[in-house]
Amino acid sequence: TVDTSGWSGAPEFKSVATLSWSLEDHAFSWNMTYTDSTSEDERLVNGAWVQTGKLDSWLIHNVTYTYNAGNYGAITFTVNNLTDEDPVLSSAGTWDDQDLYNNFGRDYRVNYTISF
Repeated sequence: TVDTSGWSGAPEFKSVATLSWSLEDHAFSWNMTYTDSTSEDERLVNGAWVQTGKLDSWLIHNVTYTYNAGNYGAITFTVNNLTDEDPVLSSAGTWDDQDLYNNFGRDYRVNYTISF
């Protein structure tokens, strides 16, 4: 059996941590998503697997604030990728792994909900 953790597309560690706070009509959350570094490619050389290249680890921060206005609904402001981290690129400068890293950059969202 070959241990493929850390190979391209299979980071050894991928984790999410969220810290939330609320008081009366206000709520805030901070979410951190971490993807461990991986090799860029694997090749079978003389019967043994050899890893080549390295793709960096990636950490993004997302923050959300919600104000609940009672009967008037709730408004939520979100900033994804707060620190505007670039996607992890290969040694050729290409973005190859959409399953592990997005290329959206920082994005802002506003959401309004009401129930009646």
